[in-house]
Parts: sequence; C-alpha cells; structure tokens
Amino acid sequence: MEEKDIARQLKIQRTIIISLIIFIIIGGIVGGTFAWYTRRATETANIVFSDPVEVYITGLDGTISSEIVPNTGKILPGSKVQVKAGFQLGKQDNASSDAYVRVRLSITCDDVLGEDGKPLEEDLIKEGTINPYSDVWKKVNFKKEDGSDDYWWVLCVKENSQVGSARIVKNMESELFYDGIIVINENLQNEYANADIKVFFEVEAIQSANIENPLLDENNPTWGKLDETA
Repeated sequence: MEEKDIARQLKIQRTIIISLIIFIIIGGIVGGTFAWYTRRATETANIVFSDPVEVYITGLDGTISSEIVPNTGKILPGSKVQVKAGFQLGKQDNASSDAYVRVRLSITCDDVLGEDGKPLEEDLIKEGTINPYSDVWKKVNFKKEDGSDDYWWVLCVKENSQVGSARIVKNMESELFYDGIIVINENLQNEYANADIKVFFEVEAIQSANIENPLLDENNPTWGKLDETA
C-alpha cells in the first residue's frame, strides 16, 4: 500500500514539474511578444526665404544715385532748379523681391521757424505742387492711425488710358517720377538767407507676395487705411 502511495506521489510531482516546465516555456514565448522591431528614419529639407525688397533712387544721370538736383551752390528766390528723381528695384548684385512702390517729392526747410518753433508752412516753390513725369502715378491718401492725412503717389497699371490699381514692379525695373524744373518762390523773405531748402524724395517698396493690392485693400497693414476720397 505504501509503495502505491509513493508511486502516486512521484507521479503527481512529475506531473507538477512537467506542468511548470511547460508553463515556463509558454511564458517565455508569450513574454517574447512584448518586444518589437523598431526603426527610426529622418528627413531634412531647407526652406529658403525670398529676396528682400531693395529699392534705389535714380538721379540726374539716370543711374542709381542720391544726387537728384545739380550742385548749384547758393541760389536766390525765384531761381529755377533742375530736378530728376526716379527709382530702380534691385540691382545686378543685389536682387529684390517683386514689390508695390509709392513715392513722394517735397520741398522742405527746417532752418526757418515760426513763432511756434515749427518750420514755416509756406510755399517754398512757385505753384506749390509737383506733378509726376508720367500719368502712371496716382495720388493716394493713406490715413495714419491718428486719422491724419498721408499723401503718396502710387505706381499704377494703366488700363485703357485710365490709371488702375497699383502695379507690381519686378527686379531691375525702373521708373521715372519727376523730370523738370522747380521754381523757388520769389517772395521768400530775408529769414531764408543762408538757409537750406531740401528737395526731399522718398521711395517706399513693399513686397507684393504677401499683401493685397494696396489700392484694393482698404486696411493695408503697412501703408495704412486707404482714403477713397483722396
């Protein structure tokens, strides 16, 4: 009887051992499934920003120059002065992005002040206005944030003899704004003797790729709110 019990116990132990071995093997297989293949791949690409906006003033000789009036020395009231002013977008060694362009030409004198300490606001030139060389320019009032006037001449597309919307200017293109004689006011008094009267030509170019046409967008983010009544 005892031999049968011992044999039965040994059989049970073998069964348990075999079961444990099978469980360990299965566990190892299942445990192996918790690991997985991995692969990492990377890719790079360069995004290059476009050319800046480059604008240059062209002067008396028609080339890039800041000399828009001849060096005439001291002049008298009533004198006539030759002025030639235009612009060129970009140049051979410094390309420019396409742009809309606006300009203005004014005659100023900061040396003669009124009682309020500000420059006298009288006409320094006869007629008091300067008209562009050609009819591709449109006078526009871009209101400032404070509501004050800000007049510029915008280079435009000419359509059926009419000036249309602002024109996109491309690299190396040039345009003449003024070419003529300005007449210094003959009624200027002695306070202007030895004073500097400046012919002030401003050119602004704004990259056209990321804005609406400045004469169609009333809230242009760079030039200000368009005043349709100008």
